[in-house]
Amino acid sequence: MDSVLYHLAEALTHVTVLLNPIMPTAMDTARAQIGWTLPDGFKVSDLKWGLLPSGHQLGAPVPLFPRLEIAEEK
Repeated sequence: MDSVLYHLAEALTHVTVLLNPIMPTAMDTARAQIGWTLPDGFKVSDLKWGLLPSGHQLGAPVPLFPRLEIAEEK
């Protein structure tokens, strides 16, 4: 189970780098929850497996895209 969760966190780290040009604010929030910051000068070509150290602890989960509550019209 630890290995599966580590691989999931690592994959999410890669996703935050790839989506950063499209959604920078949301991806900054996601990286903060993962506990990893995008180093200055980081390029997509720098992506490699092992960005997170073994035993890395994640932050508290917070919804990136909270559900919008729309009042029903009567």
